[in-house]
Amino acid sequence: MSNFMKIVVTFVVAALTSAAVNVLLIKLNKRNDK
Repeated sequence: MSNFMKIVVTFVVAALTSAAVNVLLIKLNKRNDK
């Protein structure tokens, strides 16, 4: 059960990180377009 929780936590952290990076890249792209 502990290993399963570690996998879930890792997956959630990775998803949040990728989402945050995507938002930052979109903001930078919009800023560069101007």
